[in-house]
Amino acid sequence: MPKITGKQVALGVTAVFVVGLVIWRFFGRSSPSSSLSELGRGIDTSSTSRPPSTGLYNDLINDREPSPTNIDVWSSSSPTPGGAIMNGYAFGGLTRGNVTTLSNRLYGQANGHWTWEGGGAGDSPSAGAKFLDGNLQAGECGYLANALSVLLTSDNPYGAEQDNGLFQVVTYSGKYPTRGVGSKNGFISAHANTPLNLEPNVYTTLGVQVPFYWWGNHKVMSYDGRYFDPTYGTSQGGPGYYPDLESMAAAQIFSPVVPGDTQFGDIAVHSLFMTDDAAPRALRGVYIVCFENTSNQQLSTDARASTNRSIAIGPICESGGNASNSFNFDTSTNYLAGIDRLT
Repeated sequence: MPKITGKQVALGVTAVFVVGLVIWRFFGRSSPSSSLSELGRGIDTSSTSRPPSTGLYNDLINDREPSPTNIDVWSSSSPTPGGAIMNGYAFGGLTRGNVTTLSNRLYGQANGHWTWEGGGAGDSPSAGAKFLDGNLQAGECGYLANALSVLLTSDNPYGAEQDNGLFQVVTYSGKYPTRGVGSKNGFISAHANTPLNLEPNVYTTLGVQVPFYWWGNHKVMSYDGRYFDPTYGTSQGGPGYYPDLESMAAAQIFSPVVPGDTQFGDIAVHSLFMTDDAAPRALRGVYIVCFENTSNQQLSTDARASTNRSIAIGPICESGGNASNSFNFDTSTNYLAGIDRLT
């Protein structure tokens, strides 16, 4: 992977301003906007505003005998999500195949009753219990990864009654560390069929939404060398798990560039990032990070607002069509010509 030199970064900043002028010209009619919210980027965060958990799985993770009322709700004709997953289901022996089946059953229940929403990472078994007990209808991927772990370790008939030490909720943040150190830069994943009511956040330079999602990080559950993902399940055509963490990425984000001025004309631009040279041709290049007003799908003007989400527009490649990590744009090319709104 080529390293970014000071000259290349300088060229990148120049390119940012060129892109900014283009955005200002073609998106100047946009409505009020948003911050770089965790809802837009797919970054798990913690939250103290979630309600306390009650229910059968909350009893179990706190080593309490489930109350008769909670048992009745779990097994009723309108059961909790955990009850719907486990009622009438025989887990059998602990195998990768049985863990996959349970994860996919969890995804099926979540996809009908849960919306991915930023603002609460769900980094604990209690978060998984909140989902399984039906105490929340929205949250981030940590809720579902922890819910799978809770199902696997809860006593029969409420779970698979397996050893807690066999399972771990892990976070993947991409391959490349920011500026060579520290946190990772994130990645782009396949994102077809709008899983968990979460719209893709990647657009082409023609303003067309494409089935990919730009994640800052994503949580899954590991067991026996596999990574099970109840956020996506089989919605992307796979079995519902990854053989390794990098397999969840359709493209890796090699490096971000944050310009000194994040306002171009009337449009708020947060940054640029580029995928690495191993990315598929359709995803290889530089992306502009802007803000989308979710009510009218137009680019936004105020990065401090809270109603919108961040999106990535790209890839923008060099004039020859080949990506490289140098930002040597042909500055005479108007990459966003003719776009006045996202569609």
